[in-house]
Amino acid sequence: MKIIQGLIQGTAEWLEHRSNARNASDAPAVMGASSYKTRDQLMSERATGITPEVDAATQARFDRGHAIEEAARQIAERIVGDDLFPVIGTTDDGYLSASFDGLTMCCTTAWECKSWNERKAASVRAGEVPDTDYWQVIQQLVVSGAERVLYMITDGTDEKCVWMWVELPAGATEQLFAAWQQFDADSAGYTPAPVEAPAVGKTMDSLPALSVRVEGRVIASNLDVFREHAMAVIEGINTDLQTDQDFADAETAVKWCRDVESRLDGAEQSILGQTADIDAAVRTVRDVKEATRQKRLALERLVKAQKEALRQKIALDARGSWQHHAEVIAVALGHRVQLNLGRPDIDGAMKGKRTIASLRDAASTAVAQWKVSASLTHQAAAKALAMIDDAGRPELFRDLNELVTKDAEALEHIIAGRIAEAERQEQERQAAERERIRVEEEARARHLAEREAQAQAQAQAQAQAQAQAQASMVEPAPHPQQVREPAAGEAMMKLGDINALIAPLAINADGLAQLGFQPAGQERAARLYRASDFQAICNAMAQRLAQACKQREAA
Repeated sequence: MKIIQGLIQGTAEWLEHRSNARNASDAPAVMGASSYKTRDQLMSERATGITPEVDAATQARFDRGHAIEEAARQIAERIVGDDLFPVIGTTDDGYLSASFDGLTMCCTTAWECKSWNERKAASVRAGEVPDTDYWQVIQQLVVSGAERVLYMITDGTDEKCVWMWVELPAGATEQLFAAWQQFDADSAGYTPAPVEAPAVGKTMDSLPALSVRVEGRVIASNLDVFREHAMAVIEGINTDLQTDQDFADAETAVKWCRDVESRLDGAEQSILGQTADIDAAVRTVRDVKEATRQKRLALERLVKAQKEALRQKIALDARGSWQHHAEVIAVALGHRVQLNLGRPDIDGAMKGKRTIASLRDAASTAVAQWKVSASLTHQAAAKALAMIDDAGRPELFRDLNELVTKDAEALEHIIAGRIAEAERQEQERQAAERERIRVEEEARARHLAEREAQAQAQAQAQAQAQAQAQASMVEPAPHPQQVREPAAGEAMMKLGDINALIAPLAINADGLAQLGFQPAGQERAARLYRASDFQAICNAMAQRLAQACKQREAA
């Protein structure tokens, strides 16, 4: 906290500071909780710089409050167990301000003193700070950084003194700052409405006294004058209702019409009581009475309909305001999540309000309070999205709608847990992949070893064949092998399979027969040979090639 040195409460310098500061005493109005000032009234004062004049009665109340405060200081210091000093300070950035009735030297404990009020005292006895003072105390805690505030209701004596300790609840700081920021945003585009005195219906023109004398016939009357005047007044009644003044005039006119109808009923009865043949007089009375009745009924219906229309327009304007704010939040979050922002209870706020001004204030305050809550939800969601984005694993966090509702600590655990699990699964996958590669490499090595062994066997066979060829330049052709039927399940080879294996060399069935290998079977046009004879076939072919080579050398 930054303490403003040399500033004394009640001085002109203090008033100048308050006119430009976001004061703790104004926080309840900003939150729409003050019983002394509406949010719109505070906004008008901040926009125009015009504040209500302090009359003698108000000044006397202020002076009494200061006297009570000084008398109660000793009581408060006894409860706190330390000296209390009046202090004026702001948050370190200067955004919020507070004037303290008392603050300990180390700024750990603050004191707020309110003059005796039985209703507030009852709240304190119930362990609750009255709504109209709650946010003032919260702002004092935020500005000072104090651990607690001693909230006291007293007349300066021990006999009438109730108090309670107040500490800063979780989330209150963010809510307070969001409320002031929303107030600043609304104030930036605020245009004060013309200040109007409370609407009072104008007095209707008095109709001339209706005079009729009859003695079997109308002897004398002012019916013509009365009719002309009455009809002029009735025609002049305004039915275009837009302002509180229009509604007040209309309601007065309705009362006037009822009175005229009543008086005309009396006149009609008087006339009828004097004679039975007064047609002209009765028609005049009835005409004026009917015109008055119709105007009254029309006004009653119009007042009701127009009030409802204006009420609906105010509600629709408020609805448009909060829906626009919700869309702004959605755009700010890139439409990545669907936040459960709820909606302001505009109808509930407007219930019981009679004037246009009070309806507008109730609707705008309800929307402002909703915007504060929505902005806090938006800020929390934005922080959550930033934490998720910083993790760099978007594929692990597809349930964003649920994740952004978690508090920071819970979300941090969720992010760490999912990343750890993903890394564990990745390590298992990599281990499995390495095992697969190892098995494949071992199988490949075995296959190569087998092929190498086969190659060595073939080489040995070729060497033996060459040795036999050298021992005898010409060897008798091998005796034809006896054809035997293949055993059940014995592996067979087609002639084409043999040629594929010895390519680019080739041999046919006659050649194989000359080498002593007869077909062991036939599949359609293909001749089949025992797969077990393939090694012998290769050895025989090698011997024949070696023999041919020797024959060429001998020639």
